[in-house]
Amino acid sequence: MKKNILVVIVLLILSLSALVLVHYTLISYGLSGTYSAGNEPDKDNICIVLKDERFTIYNQEKILESGLFEEIDLNSKSAIYKLISVNNSKVGYIIHDKNHIILLGFKDADFKLKKISENAVYINYESD
Repeated sequence: MKKNILVVIVLLILSLSALVLVHYTLISYGLSGTYSAGNEPDKDNICIVLKDERFTIYNQEKILESGLFEEIDLNSKSAIYKLISVNNSKVGYIIHDKNHIILLGFKDADFKLKKISENAVYINYESD
């Protein structure tokens, strides 16, 4: 009887642990947040904020581009997004992979950016 109770308790603890881990993983790998192309402060370091289907690409001196992003559905895989500027021109594309994104075609270059915050952070600008 004691073994059965112990097994049930262990299974319950393992199930709860798995549930918490899955929930945390889904939250931390969400697309919204702030991404940076470098770890060191640098005036040429590209950063991007993604929030509420809006994006802002900036460096420490100025905002380089802003507008809307929308998901591109390729065979039900939802990891590619199109960036459209406020004047309706295409800015580039984003490929989302957990805590990283790849910014394709921005100013004729590609950048790999790492998530630095779940929130919108604007270096040398206001924060949301």
